[in-house]
Amino acid sequence: MPDNWDAAYLNSMISSKIEEGNSLDYKAAGAFFDGDKKKRDVRTEITKDISAMANSNGGTIIYGIAEYSDHAKRHLPEKLDPVSRSQFSKEWLEHIISNIEPRIASVKIIPVEIPPNPDHVVYVVEIPKSTTAHQAMDLKYYRRYNFESVPMADHEIRDVMNRQRFPKLAVSATLQFGRHEPKGTLHFAIQNIGDVMARHFLAIIHVPVPLRWRGNVIIFKDGILDNLEDGSAIRLHFSNGIGGPLFPQSSRYMNFEFGTGTMHPEPKKTIQEIRYKVYADSMPFIEGKFAPDQIFKEPEVF
Repeated sequence: MPDNWDAAYLNSMISSKIEEGNSLDYKAAGAFFDGDKKKRDVRTEITKDISAMANSNGGTIIYGIAEYSDHAKRHLPEKLDPVSRSQFSKEWLEHIISNIEPRIASVKIIPVEIPPNPDHVVYVVEIPKSTTAHQAMDLKYYRRYNFESVPMADHEIRDVMNRQRFPKLAVSATLQFGRHEPKGTLHFAIQNIGDVMARHFLAIIHVPVPLRWRGNVIIFKDGILDNLEDGSAIRLHFSNGIGGPLFPQSSRYMNFEFGTGTMHPEPKKTIQEIRYKVYADSMPFIEGKFAPDQIFKEPEVF
């Protein structure tokens, strides 16, 4: 989205057919009028849509652009449909938004004048992703889903509220042979994709023993043999130990070396995929698995 909104940019969104989505919503001028057959409460609708955007990933709501009524073109902008500034001022909109609990920090309302009438404006509302859950005036919590603001389930509300309490970690891995087989590495990375620092973390990885894949028998050099319920596995792990924390938007990784060959004696049964569990501070642990084909990376050629 632009740093400076103006009528030309709004018209370019219409001509380019920029479709609304989970982070962009168009509202015609009628969104500010009461009095339909359902006795719609404008204030509730506004707080519902803006809180839903904050509870999701943030985004922009544009009051003053009409969408097509044709179902085939639904969610596409059709034309400017300006709001009367004298009837619905920026302060009026700010007052309604202030009814969201708790208040959303850093909401920006940008009036864009639409020539030639100085009373005609489009209100662009920029909403940040929040660090907690926000409640609309009907005392419900909403999120953006498939172009709409929908009520949140209890677990979704708790998850959003935990944005400010717990780190949010993501895991990736690659399996790569060296340029000169039979050696290679399992590259395992943890990224903090949330807004809260992880002071301590621990990753426990279980790999098949041995890992039979693409005609190779892969044996990891280090690790501890574990007998799991469904087979044997080599347990690998890494943590930040006494090192620095995992800051928001930062990553840590570890390379686990392996070789190929034969293993004697072999266990009667082994697991079939690479599994992981990651713990950090007081957050609920995360777990998952990778199939070797899913994470294999061709060796680099120089």
